[in-house]
Amino acid sequence: MFDTILIANRGEIACRVIKTARRMGLRTVAVYSEADANARHVRMADEAHLIGPAAARESYLVGEKLIAVAKKTGAGAIHPGYGFLSENAGFAEACAANDIIFIGPPAKAITAMGLKDAAKAIMVDAGVPVVLDAKRGDIGISATHYAEAVRRMGADAVTVNAYLGPSTVLPYLEAGLGVFVLVRTSNPDSDEVQSQKLASGESVAQSMAGIVRTIGAGFGGASGMSDAGAVVGLTKSADGMKLRELMPEQVFLVPGYGAQGGGVSDLKPLLSSNTDLPGRGVLVNASRSVIYAEPSANESWQDAVARAAKAMHADLASVM
Repeated sequence: MFDTILIANRGEIACRVIKTARRMGLRTVAVYSEADANARHVRMADEAHLIGPAAARESYLVGEKLIAVAKKTGAGAIHPGYGFLSENAGFAEACAANDIIFIGPPAKAITAMGLKDAAKAIMVDAGVPVVLDAKRGDIGISATHYAEAVRRMGADAVTVNAYLGPSTVLPYLEAGLGVFVLVRTSNPDSDEVQSQKLASGESVAQSMAGIVRTIGAGFGGASGMSDAGAVVGLTKSADGMKLRELMPEQVFLVPGYGAQGGGVSDLKPLLSSNTDLPGRGVLVNASRSVIYAEPSANESWQDAVARAAKAMHADLASVM
């Protein structure tokens, strides 16, 4: 077991890892570029080391430098945080080759699921519906061209930012795609926009819910629900009951389960009142908590993913 970890990242994510490591009694090593010398994560860590110029490609993305600092400081593990090298199979393999624990998925799992095209192909072959999380917000001919591109990619549905109006959504529906409009997202700073009150007394999210319901009225799906759905984050379920009231015929794409802190108790307000509807009108997606499940002793990463997926299914089924 290691007693020191190196955090191969910066900013808020590095600070969060440091806080958690401290609660676990672990010593922390920060790395920083010349531009981040006075950053908060540098001050918080037990020690910090310069790894290069401001450009990430010359500092945070240079695996050799990170491993060298880990060896120098006696760090037995590296936490990559999000982004940067967190989904780099080569870096995970390099850590293993240097007897350093990579706090993340095995290299084979990253190779299989870290590349979006490869992951999509695996899902399509398995018959799993594919939602392209594009969050596009285009209008006119641009939206039409994006809709055609999404269709050619083999996706079944796409997430759309509709804050430019209905014309950002209609081209996708007219192309025969399902659409999930961003209504109440799970990122913490979404409150700064989506919770703001309008002159009507509605929140921005509630107003968008009304727009989605109106757009979707002309596009009914085989299940009886609309092809125009909504993204409603599980960590924002306090607003869920009102949003379900405003969008009774919309399928909710629900991020935030597991690693982001959402649980089945948060899901109940989002469910459709139609108990005969498959999935009760929600599509719960999870990535890190399933794809990157930690294998137990003598368990392959594939078996770990299968175990996590089954546990998630049982968890969700308990409230359906």
